[in-house]
Amino acid sequence: SPKMQVMELQTPHFWDPPFPCRFWGCKPRFFGARIPTFGARIPFFWGRFPSSQHLLETPFGVMHAWVSGSPRPGRPALVTFPDVGHTHRTCFSELFGHEEMREIARSFHLVHLEPPGMEEGAPPYPPGYQYPSLEQLAEALPGVLQGLG
Repeated sequence: SPKMQVMELQTPHFWDPPFPCRFWGCKPRFFGARIPTFGARIPFFWGRFPSSQHLLETPFGVMHAWVSGSPRPGRPALVTFPDVGHTHRTCFSELFGHEEMREIARSFHLVHLEPPGMEEGAPPYPPGYQYPSLEQLAEALPGVLQGLG
């Protein structure tokens, strides 16, 4: 499991309108240089749910996680993982923006994960980079979730 230092940043970030799929005229992205293992919490508002962003290193690159709410006994986690080429916003904003779903989501600890290199503004993959399979990404999830607490 990744060991992290969590650093609180003071920059607020507010939800933007959904972005188009990154593969609609965009190149795939990759972090390139090795990024140290750490987590960063950035105040973030996803729809009406205040959230924080975490950066978690995996064997395949840095995975982004947006966490809303805090874990409590009897409050299950709802984990989302977007389709290839999407961010959590482009894949789930309509679902979680719906009035009935907002009411349901208040009962959960929301965790929105984004695979390495799929976040908005990520740099291009280097030549010859082999993107991990879905199975490899799935195997990394328990460590990522454990790193989030």
